[in-house]
Amino acid sequence: MHQNIRGLRNKSEELALSFEMDNINPHVCFSEHHMEEQELLQFTLSGYKLGSSFSRTNLQRRGVCIFVCNYLNVNKIDILQNCREKNLEICAVELETGASKFIV
Repeated sequence: MHQNIRGLRNKSEELALSFEMDNINPHVCFSEHHMEEQELLQFTLSGYKLGSSFSRTNLQRRGVCIFVCNYLNVNKIDILQNCREKNLEICAVELETGASKFIV
């Protein structure tokens, strides 16, 4: 699931409730999380762990992140050297599900 969240900071309970009510457990990609890296590292989303992220350092707002269900094996792929604020803001993970591996 991809969501342009336009600010993740105060939406964790709303998201968790929405996932529960819809009975879904998506791998979640958020764009425009609007958080600094340290703040994002401390953010919690029930049932999920932060797999990878990019936060701007020179400009405000924006940023992307990928949250992954706690039960999945995830490896962060370091692509920070490819990011350019306002031009290319990306992050990536490799997920392992049983016999399959794929990159998000």
